[in-house]
Amino acid sequence: MSKATPNVRPAADLSKLDRTDFARETWRAAYRQSRSMIVPGRSGGLGTRYVWFTQHAQARFGLAAARTYMAAGRIVLHRRTACFAATGSLADIARQGMATRAERIERCCSWYLAWSLDPLAGVNGRRADRAFRAAKRRDVARIMAEERFALTVVGVLALREAEAARATA
Repeated sequence: MSKATPNVRPAADLSKLDRTDFARETWRAAYRQSRSMIVPGRSGGLGTRYVWFTQHAQARFGLAAARTYMAAGRIVLHRRTACFAATGSLADIARQGMATRAERIERCCSWYLAWSLDPLAGVNGRRADRAFRAAKRRDVARIMAEERFALTVVGVLALREAEAARATA
C-alpha cells in the first residue's frame, strides 16, 4: 500500500487587515453632508434644514452613528446661526462697520439690529452678561460676609436678636 504524501500548506492569506478609521470617515462624511444641507434657503429656516439633515443622515449612516452625525449637524447649525447683534440707527451701524459685515439687518421699531456671527458685535449682550455676573458676585460676597459674621459670638447674638424681632413682627 502506498502512502500519499501529505501536502498540507497554510491557506493563502488573501484578505488584508482593513486599517481604515471608520469613525473618522463617518465624521468627515457627516460633516460634509451637514454643511451642504444646513444652509438658509427658500424651503425653510435653519431649524427645518437641521431636521431634514438628521432624517437623511439616519437613512445614510444608521442609528449606530447617530451621535456622530448629530454632533456634526450641531456644529454646522451653530456656525450658521447669527446670534450676536449690534443695535442702533443705520448711521450707527454703518459707523461701527457692521453694515457690510452683518449677516442681515432687521428693523425693530425705530432702530435696527445688525445680526452677525462675530461675538464682538453683540455689545449689549456682553454688557448685560457683565452686569449679571457682577450681581451674582455681589450676592455671593454678601452671603459669605453674613456667614463670616454669624460665626462670631457677636454675630450669633445679633442673629438671635434679629430672629426674635422677626418673630414678634
